[in-house]
Amino acid sequence: MAFNKKPLQALEYFIPKGTFDYVYSFLEKYHIKLSITKERKTKYGDYRPPQKGDTHRISVNGNLNPYHFLLTLIHEIAHLVAFDIYGFRIQSHGEEWKTTYQEMMAPLLTERVFPKDLLPAVENSLRNVKSSSCYDDSLAMALRAYDNKPMGSLIKDLPIGSEFIAPNGKKYKLLNKRRTRYEAVEILTNKIYLFPALYEVEKL
Repeated sequence: MAFNKKPLQALEYFIPKGTFDYVYSFLEKYHIKLSITKERKTKYGDYRPPQKGDTHRISVNGNLNPYHFLLTLIHEIAHLVAFDIYGFRIQSHGEEWKTTYQEMMAPLLTERVFPKDLLPAVENSLRNVKSSSCYDDSLAMALRAYDNKPMGSLIKDLPIGSEFIAPNGKKYKLLNKRRTRYEAVEILTNKIYLFPALYEVEKL
């Protein structure tokens, strides 16, 4: 079955200049159906394997800056490639996925793709790959500088005892800091949740 490149040309608007052909090579090889979605509060992107005769599906939030979009897209494609190589019994963010993601990112580690001040953070993130960029404090802060949107408050900057609204619309009260995460209680349900330090919220 032929893979139509033309509808995907709009992708060039969302990723750094000069990276389209590299990304497209994976979309074509695996016949990936790519969706660019509105902002989702709980994730940047996702990968879904074929079901009932459908093809591979990947979605990425369209509000991400080009560098964050590219990292998220490669992250999700790496899930597909890792499953294709190792089988679906591997852990989603296990060593097989990490190795695949690192190998796929290697050709992109250049100042022609990432700005000079962002590239070191991207390179450092690949030494100990996290399951999401929001869990890598240095990378998240570096990416944040390129966001074209109003910035919320960071969990790490809130005083203990502060109340805030998370992106999911629910209200929480900040309880304490653990080793790398912050503990908060959802006010309505009294359930305890952990948040990364650079999670953006609306302070009440």
